[in-house]
Amino acid sequence: MTISIIIPIYNVSAYIERCLQSVMNQSYTDFECILVDDASPDDSIEKCEKILAAYEGPIRFRILHHTENQGLSAARNTGTKEACGKYLYYLDSDDNISIDCLEQLMTVANNHPGIEMVLGNFRRCNINKTSVVKSQFSENPKTNEEVRKCYYNHQMLGHAWNKLFLRDFIIRYHLYFREDVIYEDILWLFYVMKHLFHVGLCDSITYFYNIRQGSITTSTDRHIKAIQLLTVFHDILRNTT
Repeated sequence: MTISIIIPIYNVSAYIERCLQSVMNQSYTDFECILVDDASPDDSIEKCEKILAAYEGPIRFRILHHTENQGLSAARNTGTKEACGKYLYYLDSDDNISIDCLEQLMTVANNHPGIEMVLGNFRRCNINKTSVVKSQFSENPKTNEEVRKCYYNHQMLGHAWNKLFLRDFIIRYHLYFREDVIYEDILWLFYVMKHLFHVGLCDSITYFYNIRQGSITTSTDRHIKAIQLLTVFHDILRNTT
């Protein structure tokens, strides 16, 4: 199949139905969806199983289980290793995607043979307001030098989600997520940038990023977050070429 969506599941009982419904309602259906249960202590997985039991559509769903909690990075890595699709798409379980998300991203991928990443726009949703965040690219980067320039000009936002990746590219360069930091997306995207040559841009809003209390970034102690950021940036500085 063309795409593997990877969704880590941990303590998202209040949000998982909305997330799964956005996947099930996709206008593009040639994909699988891998749910990685990171030993969630709530009823998130029970809700998933109930929703999937009632689903009769063309999408193939799989649930993988960790025997103990290993964190977001490990869950994504598990899904990546088990994926069958030509492309990978990381979706956080408290977020959701537009009904034409995969169709829009695949249209760009099909128009640019050999493309390694397709980047969409997203809407940031808070309790009191929403805002659209665009990539700010002026054109499709086609060399690693152009990709690096965009990265260092903050045009490649530090998130794993809302990006369609060629799976062979991720596997070839062993671009797995570091499992001992909480700012894993920032570090991961840095290593992606070092090998990336060809990026496609999708002008549509394809992802809805929901800011919630209790997530890793909103609930972690400030001191711990500062230490984690220093760890990430130290790694980046040591490997900047």
